[in-house]
Amino acid sequence: MEQALNIKLLDNYCIKIQTQVIHGVFDVKPYLNGRAFKELKNKGYFSTVYATKYGIE
Repeated sequence: MEQALNIKLLDNYCIKIQTQVIHGVFDVKPYLNGRAFKELKNKGYFSTVYATKYGIE
């Protein structure tokens, strides 16, 4: 499992993610109406996102 080394919040509900092997952007918008991501619609809450050892919280 890849360890998330660095994340950066981008505009428009996107997160730039960097691991030792993978670099990319996760677009959260398609998931904002789903149960797991619903609270992230609040921009203030979205801005608290941070990298954990193996993911993002």
